This record gives sequence, C-alpha cells and structure tokens, in this order.
Amino acid sequence: MNKIRIEKRFALLLMVVIMSSCGFHLRGKVPLPEELKSVYIDSNEHSISSKLGDSIISSGGKLVESPTQASAIIKIYGVNKGRQVKSVSGQGRVREFRIEYAVTIEVKDRFGKTLLSKTSIKKSRDYAFSESEVVGKSREEFIILAELERELIPQILRKLQVIGRVKQVSGSNSN
Repeated sequence: MNKIRIEKRFALLLMVVIMSSCGFHLRGKVPLPEELKSVYIDSNEHSISSKLGDSIISSGGKLVESPTQASAIIKIYGVNKGRQVKSVSGQGRVREFRIEYAVTIEVKDRFGKTLLSKTSIKKSRDYAFSESEVVGKSREEFIILAELERELIPQILRKLQVIGRVKQVSGSNSN
C-alpha cells in the first residue's frame, strides 16, 4: 500500500516536471499598463467588443460608458471574416477551405494621442470540406469562427501590453 502511494507521488512529480519543462503554464490575467486602467471601447461589433471588455475587466481594467471618462479609447474599425478555397480535387471539387478572421483596432488616450496605431490582427484555420456533409461542415465553420474570435482576444491584449512597454522605454530614454 505504501509502495503504491510512493509510485503515485513519483508519477505526479514526474508529470509536473514534464509539463513545466515544455513551457506549459496556466493562463493568468494579462497585466494592463496604467494607460489602460479605464477603457472605452468604440465599436459596432458587439460580439468581439464584449469579449474584449470582459478580458480587460478580468485583467484589472475598468470599462467606462463614455470616452470622456476613459484613460484610453479602443476603436474597433471592423471585423473581417472570410473563407477561401485552399485545395480542390482532381474533379474540381473543393476539398479544403481556409477560414480567416481579422480585426482592426487603434488605441488613443483621452486627448487623442495615438497609443497604438491602426493595426490588424488576424487568425486563420484550415478545414476539410465534404459535399456529403454540408450541414455538418457549415456548423463546423461557425464553430471555427467562434474559436478564432476567442483566440484573437489574447492577441489583442498582448498588443495592448506593448503600450506600457513602449512608454517605459521611451520614458527611460528621455532621462
């Protein structure tokens, strides 16, 4: 019985060592720079703006209802979703599609100074297509688009983190 307990502990320790050596770590909140502690999101894209807002709040930021109350304004210019044919069969039938999702953002402070110039952030994923499974594949496309949107949020937050780093570097260079 004692031998089994030791083996379980060893297996657990081995698993922790393997997981940490491959770079795995739990997702934590993304620390936001001071310039983004109170944010107004200017967007007509409800889905991505609400998810971005939730992520900003979970990272210690605050969403405000007016640009005059904000220390930073995130403008979402648009979301582009698309599908391209990636490969075709010898009979000219589509075999694979590439789904793309892109969002264009810009961040300014309350005085209109650009903190992050207009930039596009893109994600894409390929998937196999079968004419015999059209209904299932259209559902798969919908799920892929939702996943791509979810994956874009951390990328946007990393772009926002750069704002604080750039300001720190430029501030230390001016001293």
